[in-house]
Amino acid sequence: MALSAKRVELDAVGKRGLRIQRVSAAHAITDSLRDEIKLGRLTPLTRLIETELAERLAVSRTPLREALSLLEAEGFAERRPTGGLVVAPIEIEDLRELYWLRATLEAEVIREVTGKVTSEQLAELDLHLMRIEANREHRDLFLDLGREFHQALALIFGNQRFVTMLGHVRHHTDRYWAVTAEKRPGRPDRISEEHREILAAVRSGDGDAAAAAMRKHVMAEAEACIDSIKLAFGPDPETPERADQGPKIVGQI
Repeated sequence: MALSAKRVELDAVGKRGLRIQRVSAAHAITDSLRDEIKLGRLTPLTRLIETELAERLAVSRTPLREALSLLEAEGFAERRPTGGLVVAPIEIEDLRELYWLRATLEAEVIREVTGKVTSEQLAELDLHLMRIEANREHRDLFLDLGREFHQALALIFGNQRFVTMLGHVRHHTDRYWAVTAEKRPGRPDRISEEHREILAAVRSGDGDAAAAAMRKHVMAEAEACIDSIKLAFGPDPETPERADQGPKIVGQI
């Protein structure tokens, strides 16, 4: 009886272990596909077909299916009326809402940071900006370093719930930044200037000025994205794909 109970216990542990492995695999696949969407490698309305993706990524169908469900829940994928899953389209109204939310959150954070930042933290933030400025010609690295600067400010603020919330919002705003970056080559220089204005306000101890500079920075990024999208795809771009072409199939990428 004891041996039988022990076997049941071991079986339960084994099943939990398999579940953990599958969940871990699903999150890894989610991160990979999310990055492809954010960086524009998977373009809007690309069809996300399980068999094609499983073969390309060399993964099994079960964690892939879970990953696609996570992407749909996050808003990076959309289910069409026919039941197929596609990469979410580009929509200007969505962009405006996301950047407004980010600007509102980050303005309040920088206001709080201004009152508590140390000289050592200011020196570290200066180093962040130097790294950003040195990599203005490298799109992906520039984006990553910019995210790290904003993340560093959020960490000084010290509210983990906020850090998590901001991370979710930035996943989406980063996508809009990435798909338009090549269409506005002068924007990185302006971003660096805006970062310097933010940090100067923080160093001066003026929380209201720092909040205003942050809001201006984030909303300037939103308007630059919108202008680039309209220039590339027209004034009402649900997606850059032509209507008569239909969605792109992932296997064609």
